[in-house]
Amino acid sequence: MSLPCRVGPMRRTLRFRLIFGVLFPASVAFFSGCKLCEKSAVWNSGECRYGERLQVASVAPCVRTTVCRPVEGDTAAAELTTRAAVLEAACDPACVDLYFAATCRQWRHVESLGEYPTHDDLLHESRTYQACLAKLLVTAQRFGRFDTLGLRVFVRDQPVVVPISLHGFAWTAEDFNALELVGENRLGKHAQAVRTEGVGVPLVVLRKRPEEEEFHRHIQPFAATAVLRTRRSTDAPIVAAEGLETIDEELVLEFYNPAHCTHLAGMNQRWALAGDLTAPFAWGVSTTKNDPVTQFLRPDGADARAQLVMLEPYQRGKIPIVFVHGLLSDPLTWVTLGNALRAQPWFRERYQVWAFRYPSGVPFLVSAAALRRELNAAIAISPGAADDPTARQMVLVGHSMGGLVSKLQVTESGTDLWDLVANRPLDEIQADPADREQLREVFFFKPLPFVRKVVFIGTPHRGSSLASRGIGRVSSWAAKSTSTADERHRRVVAANPGVFVPWITRKVPTSVDLLEPGHPLLVAMEHMSVDPCVELHSIIGVDDVKPCAVPGDRVVSLKSASLPRVVSEKLVAETHEGLHEAATTQMEIERILERQLRDLDGARVSP
Repeated sequence: MSLPCRVGPMRRTLRFRLIFGVLFPASVAFFSGCKLCEKSAVWNSGECRYGERLQVASVAPCVRTTVCRPVEGDTAAAELTTRAAVLEAACDPACVDLYFAATCRQWRHVESLGEYPTHDDLLHESRTYQACLAKLLVTAQRFGRFDTLGLRVFVRDQPVVVPISLHGFAWTAEDFNALELVGENRLGKHAQAVRTEGVGVPLVVLRKRPEEEEFHRHIQPFAATAVLRTRRSTDAPIVAAEGLETIDEELVLEFYNPAHCTHLAGMNQRWALAGDLTAPFAWGVSTTKNDPVTQFLRPDGADARAQLVMLEPYQRGKIPIVFVHGLLSDPLTWVTLGNALRAQPWFRERYQVWAFRYPSGVPFLVSAAALRRELNAAIAISPGAADDPTARQMVLVGHSMGGLVSKLQVTESGTDLWDLVANRPLDEIQADPADREQLREVFFFKPLPFVRKVVFIGTPHRGSSLASRGIGRVSSWAAKSTSTADERHRRVVAANPGVFVPWITRKVPTSVDLLEPGHPLLVAMEHMSVDPCVELHSIIGVDDVKPCAVPGDRVVSLKSASLPRVVSEKLVAETHEGLHEAATTQMEIERILERQLRDLDGARVSP
C-alpha cells in the first residue's frame, strides 16, 4: 500500500528534472547571443614551435640570397643555442645569458640585410633570430630576469640591464606583467586571423592586477611584438655583448603595438614588423571562466556585477564604441566582430573599444541604470575625457536585449515608466532615502549627452514570443534576483500597500518577464522620446534557411525588431544567434562608422 504513495512524488521529481533538463537548456540556446556550450576559440603557445625551429637551425647551414654582406658566427650561434637548451632542461638560469648572446649574433645577421631588404630575405633571416629571442624571453621570465625595469643578463660575468622601449602603446611599462608567446590560434569559423609577417616575436602581454579596478579586468591581454636590437646612441651607457663590436651602439628590448606600428622605429617600410592582433581575443576566450548562465541564475555572484570594461586605457582623440551583449551572454560574444573591426587601420586609428558586462537575469531597466552610471563615471574620471570632443561622439552597439539597454541611454523617461508601476508620485511613497534614490535612478532619466549613434542588432523592441512560451517561463522561474533587490522590494511594497501594480507587487520581474510581447514597459519605451541628436540604425535578422510563419530570426520577429525612426535598416539572412557575427553585419557597422568619420571630417573643414 505504500508503493502508490511514493509514485506521485517520484513522478513529480522526474517531471521537474525533465522540464529543467530540457526546457531550460533550450531557452539558453534560443535566447543566448553566443555559443555557451563550447568555446570556439583555440589558443596554443608558440614556445614549442620556436624550440623546434632552433633545433633545425642548429644542424642546417644558413642559406642567404641577396644579403648585402656576409656575417661570421653562424656556427657559434648554433652552439650557443644548443648549450642553452641543455642548461634550460637542467633548470640553470645561465641559459638566459646564452640565449641572449645567440640573439645578439642573429640580430647581426638580420641587420646585415641593409637599408632596403626584400620581404623574402627579411622573413628568411628573421626565423632563427625570432626563435632565439622567443627562448630568451621565455627563460628570462621563468628565472626572474625580466621585469618592468628591463632585461637582466650577464655579459662576461658582468651584470647588464637591457632597457625597455615602448612604441605605440596606451599602456605603460608597469603593465607588462607577463608575456605569452603566440602560436597557432583562431577565434572560430566566422573569424579571420589578423596577422602580419616580418621581424620580431608576436606576443600576448598580460596586465595583471590583484584588486578590483574601474574599467579594467583583473587580467587584461593585449598584443605586442618584441625586438632586441642595437640602436645608435651618444648619451646612453654602452653595452658590449658577445658578438657586438661597435662602441657607439646600445642594446634595447623594444615592444611595439602592432595595431599602430607597421615597421621598426627609425627604419623604412621595408623593415616590416610581425604581429598578431587576433591572439589576445583567442587567449581571452580560451582562458576566461565567465559563466553567463550562472550570472543569469545567480546575479549575486562575485563575477556578476555590472562593469564597463575598456580594452585599453582611455585615449583622447578616439571615439568610444560600446558593445552591449544580450540575454544569457557576456562580452566575449563580441570577439568575432571586434576582431574584424580592429583589422581595419582606420578603425584602430579613430575608435577605442569598450564593452559592458552585466548579469542579464535582472530587469534590463536596472542594467540600463548601471550602464548609465558607468558611462558617466568613465567620462568624468578618465584623464582628458571631460573636454574631449571625440568622447561626445560615442557609439552604442547592442545585440538582442542589449539593444534595449542601449536604447534607454538615449531616451527620456519623464514620468511614463513610474506611472506604469505606481499610482502615487515617487516623492510621496514611504521609503528610505537610499531606496527612493535607487528607484529614481532606474525609473527617471534623461538622454546621455555624449552618445551620438545607437546600432540595434536583432533587438526585440516589441518583445519576443519565446518569452511567453514554456521555455521563457522556465527561464524566468529559474532566474533569481539579487538579495539586495529582494530585500528592497519587500520593504517598499510592504510600506506602500495598494500603490504598485500587481506584476510589480508579486516579485521583482526578470528580464524575460519584461520581454513578453505587449508588456506595458515595452509599449511605454516605444513611445518615449529619443534625443533628436542621436542617429538610430537597425540590423535585423531574417532566417531564409528555415522560413517560419512569422518573418524574423527565430527569436525576434521582423515586426518587433523594426523601428520607425531609424536612419538605416539592414536585413541580414541570419539567425538570432549568429546575427552579430555575420559578415554582412560587420560590413554594415563599418559603413555606419565610416560615414560618421566622413561627417566629422567634413564638419572640420566646412566654414
